[in-house]
Amino acid sequence: MGDEIIIKNEDFCVFSCHQMMRKEVFFKSGGFNPENTAGEWLGDGETGLNIKIRDLGYKFAYVGSSVIYHMIPPSRMTQDYLNKRLANQGNCDSYTDYKKSKYNFRELFRLTLEFSLKAFEKNFYYITRLYKINKKFKVRLSKAYSYYYLNRAKYNLKLIFSKRWRELVLRYDWLND
Repeated sequence: MGDEIIIKNEDFCVFSCHQMMRKEVFFKSGGFNPENTAGEWLGDGETGLNIKIRDLGYKFAYVGSSVIYHMIPPSRMTQDYLNKRLANQGNCDSYTDYKKSKYNFRELFRLTLEFSLKAFEKNFYYITRLYKINKKFKVRLSKAYSYYYLNRAKYNLKLIFSKRWRELVLRYDWLND
């Protein structure tokens, strides 16, 4: 991509904490969907904001000549961090999917079972291959993905059993309501 500038409005979204937007676009879109609220993971934050901006018809641009420095501390290079990060991503993806598809209870239950089975499968892979050195990263990633699928299943259970949770997920404007 280099120094080029790419401008798109379809099938392109910015998923980053390194972005700029016009103030009026931020307010028109209803702001960020909340992520972690009072210790409970609710939504998809910047991902949801960018989906709303895209749906309003705005374009996104990549400016290759921009420079960003991102420091990653050692604490973010551990298995525990990877597990937590993917668990949170599972919550985020469930939020985004439900907001988009508004699944009925039957579909949510089916997805919950699928995610539970995938979590079991990933954990089984992790346990059975734990000591194979040549696949160490793949094994660690499998462990982290077990957290991802488990959290997707747990999130869907909240959607099934909590009307208030479903209402929060379907909320559009987090600035003016």
